[in-house]
Amino acid sequence: MAAINRPSAVTELIPEFRPTTADASQDTGLAMLEAGRARANPGPYRAVGDSNTQAVDAAFNIMAPNAPASQFSAALETQRADAIRGATEQVTAAQQAFDNATRGLAPIMTGDGRGANIRTALEDASASARAIVSEAWRPLDQGAEPVDIDVLRAAFGENYVPDALRKMVPDAANSPSRLIDPEDPGSMMQPISEVMGIRSALASELRRDGITDQEARVVEQYVTRLDDYLDQNVPQELSAQYSTARTATRDYHDRFTRPQTAIGQTLSERQGQPRYPDSAVAGRFVQSDQGRIADFEALMREAGSDERVQTAVRDQILQDVQSRGLLENPQALDDYLGQYGTVFGRFPQLREQLGSAGTLRAALADATTNQQRTIRDLTSDGKSAVQNYLKFGHERAQDAMRRVIADPDPAATIDELLNFAGNDRQAIEGARSAFWQVLEGASRSRNANAETASGIMPLVPRKMLNFLDNPANAAVAQRLYRDNPEHLTNIRAMGEALRDMNTGPRVGSAVNPSGTALLQRGNPTVSMAEVQSKLWQAQIGRVNPMFVLTHIAGKLSRRLVGSQQADAFNVLLDRALLDPAIAAELLKSNNPANRAAMAQKARGWLGSQASTIVNALSEGDEEDETNAAIMRMEALN
Repeated sequence: MAAINRPSAVTELIPEFRPTTADASQDTGLAMLEAGRARANPGPYRAVGDSNTQAVDAAFNIMAPNAPASQFSAALETQRADAIRGATEQVTAAQQAFDNATRGLAPIMTGDGRGANIRTALEDASASARAIVSEAWRPLDQGAEPVDIDVLRAAFGENYVPDALRKMVPDAANSPSRLIDPEDPGSMMQPISEVMGIRSALASELRRDGITDQEARVVEQYVTRLDDYLDQNVPQELSAQYSTARTATRDYHDRFTRPQTAIGQTLSERQGQPRYPDSAVAGRFVQSDQGRIADFEALMREAGSDERVQTAVRDQILQDVQSRGLLENPQALDDYLGQYGTVFGRFPQLREQLGSAGTLRAALADATTNQQRTIRDLTSDGKSAVQNYLKFGHERAQDAMRRVIADPDPAATIDELLNFAGNDRQAIEGARSAFWQVLEGASRSRNANAETASGIMPLVPRKMLNFLDNPANAAVAQRLYRDNPEHLTNIRAMGEALRDMNTGPRVGSAVNPSGTALLQRGNPTVSMAEVQSKLWQAQIGRVNPMFVLTHIAGKLSRRLVGSQQADAFNVLLDRALLDPAIAAELLKSNNPANRAAMAQKARGWLGSQASTIVNALSEGDEEDETNAAIMRMEALN
């Protein structure tokens, strides 16, 4: 009785729930008795079970999230589309910035055009330098100071001008001053201008188109002899001018005519045409710091301020960058800028433009990589939790959540998904709905016989608690209900409260479902053998025929009454098993300890009348207890 009357956690959580007496008392014997009666008379037990199932289902559904599970996958899809669109927009912006930066970094001239610009600028610079040299030699070319020709003649050999030279220097061989006539004694002293004329003629011969290498070597020998003569025989008043002219000449040749220099090669000619084509000119000057950087520096000294050289060199650099594909390779471009430091020292603005382009190209590469990675991760199976979830579609949110739970690290997976969805409240509610579907599917009975008349499959508390106790499920649930842990606690509390309910069906078959009912069945029905025996005894006169009729009628009536008593007992038993209040009243009314206590108290305050009261209390002991109980219950009703 104390167990039956103890407050139930189930009824506190679910007021409509009606626990049976076995549920309320948690008594195994009553549970076995309930199981037996549920098989013998399933109707009322099924009705109570269905009513309780509906009450539990209603309370369970109240705790369910209101949002559809598709709300979570829709939020993920929206975020995925935004992420892909954002990554694509970054690529577009980076590409546009890179295109704007490189629009002016393409070569505009051909190789011939660049070479022609540089050659023309160097020819102009060479012409200016030659004019300076000519000006330095002019006092000697026009000088009238006499020099001893005999020494020069001895230097040249027997003939002042050998036959090999007469054809080369016809002007000198036919000089009006008769410089080459050895028969004229007066010719030993001649103006220095005459000697300079011969030198000029020899120098011109060296620059003559079509001169062979052998001829050039012969002429150079005589020029050397002539220069040696002049070094020793120039008049004192012209020696300083001569030294200046020689220095200017050497400087000029060092700057413009040395064949081993890029400038000398650019300006050199063969048969009246440049020795090297225009297309090969610019590349000779744009060198790395480890190359012939002196040629570049010489070009800058001689014609660096010339706009044609500036344009050509800049264009050659851009052509070099383009041919190497450096604008598409930021690291290689950065290396190139470092290797050509001297060149870019003269073109700092171009270096800044190329460096900026390299930075923008690197940003474009990063944006492109990010876009490709974003699309791959968010659209390819197995690459991210987002795609693994979304591949199931809106209608399969339950399967998607099962996939989350099955991950090696479900807590990290659900956290990644919720963070990706921006931890939006509606998205979280949709995720809870998907999890709730999994919880509900794992918690309901799979026995078709347990389905209620209204089509509800009952919840199995043990399954619910096992699901919630599973570490993977618990990790996901804790993340989903992180901002509302009380809700998760209430779900578990419902499972805990329901775990001890429905004890009757869980106990199984009762060993002796109703011994009292079996006793109430009375004796077996009157058999034909007994009737024939009594009739035979009446026929032979041993008994009165009226006795036979009375005996058989009595047995039949007792059988009928016993059957009615058994039926009434079973009805009362079913009601007591299904209604703890009735069971408590029966236990209270038929408890001998109650009767003894009441009798003892009665004697204490009734005195001489106590025996009458006690007899009245005990009077029912001789009555049929079953009938008395039934009558009392009927009176209660």
